[in-house]
Amino acid sequence: MKMRRKWGAAATAAVICMMMTTGCNSGEGLDGQAASTPAPIQTPAGQEKGKVDYKVADSKGNSENQGNPEVTFSGDAEFTADSVVVKGKSNLLPTAIVRIYMEAANHTVIGYSDTVKVGEDGSFETKLKKPDFKDVLKIHVEFKPDLQGAALEPVYGKKGEKLIGSLVYITGSGEQTEKVARITAVVDNKDKEPSGKIALEQPKWNKPADYGQSAVWIKPELTQDDKYVYIKGTSNLLEGSKLSGDIEIPNHWTSGYARHTKVSPDGSFELVLQKPKEKSKYSVVLTSKVEKDSWKMLQDTYGAEGEKFQGDLVKTYDDSGKLKKKVEVKLEIGS
Repeated sequence: MKMRRKWGAAATAAVICMMMTTGCNSGEGLDGQAASTPAPIQTPAGQEKGKVDYKVADSKGNSENQGNPEVTFSGDAEFTADSVVVKGKSNLLPTAIVRIYMEAANHTVIGYSDTVKVGEDGSFETKLKKPDFKDVLKIHVEFKPDLQGAALEPVYGKKGEKLIGSLVYITGSGEQTEKVARITAVVDNKDKEPSGKIALEQPKWNKPADYGQSAVWIKPELTQDDKYVYIKGTSNLLEGSKLSGDIEIPNHWTSGYARHTKVSPDGSFELVLQKPKEKSKYSVVLTSKVEKDSWKMLQDTYGAEGEKFQGDLVKTYDDSGKLKKKVEVKLEIGS
């Protein structure tokens, strides 16, 4: 099907963005939704945000699917001697801007990011500096509609409300939520130097039948090595629910182990915790609470103070003299 669109002319905004993902210092996880909030795209002085000049030509090289609200990405991240080249294709309209950024499970990462404008055919490419540390890495390519300007708003929505498909995630806090399209490459850099091309992975969601019910269940699976405890699991928690992981050691006061993530669109989650040194017996504690900045749909479903939570995992806790409810799972490790 041929497409022809012509929108108002003006200068396309240049973009400068430095992204800071959180790790050890903030306690955020590898999820990406909780772990990083890249700086907003800035419009240079003298240029009007939101107006672009382009026409999707009926010529070879332009995808017939360009401008579809079901955004698609494909591509890979190639590790070279001194850089990481992220390259791929999309069905985004010309002038659309994507963020390409990196985050790590247990490191604070600064400067491993870029913002680029896609080509006429929706392609994108950038070069990031290569990490000089060992960790589990995630490299994200993200399209954020509310930073594109008014020209693309009829296609994707002001806050991404028109976006559909498996790459769509909800972000934000409270009543200020929006949708983004994101794809990720996962790189295990903790044991050996990565090399070659690592594909951007298409997510495969599997929502349980009771997804979003107030009777909550959480099923984690744990693996560990000499340094870390890796937690992957499923649940029927709503997307965006905050899940915290921490370490408890018998007869010890602990700090610095806590990490946080947000549940994925099908209730699944991942966390990486530092493993206690020289302690063979400890517990991994997973907790989900409703907080002041939780999305409105989470407060409506579970109650502003967790009072609507149901099931065997529900616990009562004291929050500055006020009794509230949470869901909690404790897994004992060692003997």
